[in-house]
Amino acid sequence: PEARDLVQSLVRRLPKQRLEAHQALAHPFFWDHAKSLRFLLDCSDRVENELASSPLVVALEEKASVVFASRWDLVLDGSFIATLLERRKYNYNSLRDLLRAVRNKKNHFRELPEEVQQLVGNVPDGYMRYFRTKFPSIVLAMHAFVVGEHLDQESSFQGYFSAA
Repeated sequence: PEARDLVQSLVRRLPKQRLEAHQALAHPFFWDHAKSLRFLLDCSDRVENELASSPLVVALEEKASVVFASRWDLVLDGSFIATLLERRKYNYNSLRDLLRAVRNKKNHFRELPEEVQQLVGNVPDGYMRYFRTKFPSIVLAMHAFVVGEHLDQESSFQGYFSAA
């Protein structure tokens, strides 16, 4: 998805709508797994304490259909889902809860059973490959959310939008 989005952004008919060089170089297509994972964790942190009815969370949840077609627990492996149920409840129709699950299990990776660690792979590379395989558009959808809500102006996100 990232490659297609980058190319489409570079060849838009109207020059004003095309990405500038510095924007293209900061596109998620060029991010490694570590940067992509940090980005998802930052997105999760940003919406964690917002009310479900807040405009920010409502805008986030509007991206859910881009990331998953139905309940996200049906996409993930049962052994991974079992580890989620140990500590809290999740709304499997919520993008915010999917991001929370990604964040929480990354932060508690060493506590996961060995079989689940092997299933999802080492952090960050295997872990991101696992989630990108299950949800191919998650990084791009979150990128669009951050830009669309002007969160790219916030200090916690600015580093993702510069080519450095």
